[in-house]
Amino acid sequence: MVNTENRIAENNLACLTTRREGLFNIVDSLRASLGADMGMISFLTSEYHHVVVASGFDVPPETEGRFPLDYSICVHVIAMDFPLVIDDAISHPLLKHNRTVDEYGVAAYLGAPIHLPDQGSIGTVCFLQMKPRRWSMAEIGDVIAAGARIDRMLMDRKDLGR
Repeated sequence: MVNTENRIAENNLACLTTRREGLFNIVDSLRASLGADMGMISFLTSEYHHVVVASGFDVPPETEGRFPLDYSICVHVIAMDFPLVIDDAISHPLLKHNRTVDEYGVAAYLGAPIHLPDQGSIGTVCFLQMKPRRWSMAEIGDVIAAGARIDRMLMDRKDLGR
């Protein structure tokens, strides 16, 4: 089971990274439009949160883009397979013990799931703010639409085996 799970995870990550430029353009332009401090597309495995593309911050090279799951806010989006809107992460009960909030000072989050056919939610497109903010319905809709656009980009993958 682990070998199959690892192979699927490696293939999913490969699918995302081969489309890195297009994915970055989506995140970067939407981050600017939202006025968000940071944006990213991430993919989760059973052990790690992998940052595939980032806008507004540099991923520390020593991490190789991997972070333990207790740093992940996106894990909740994937578990629910539903967008997550948090205006004030510091007081939100879901993020009470999240290390990204505690150690990095993330104060607001807006994320939508991304999917691969026959695998469900495998990652997120998300935006972070270093101070609490109220995300508008239009902004939420834009992030959900970006998730759907990424889903369509990934649907044409022909290089992924299962």
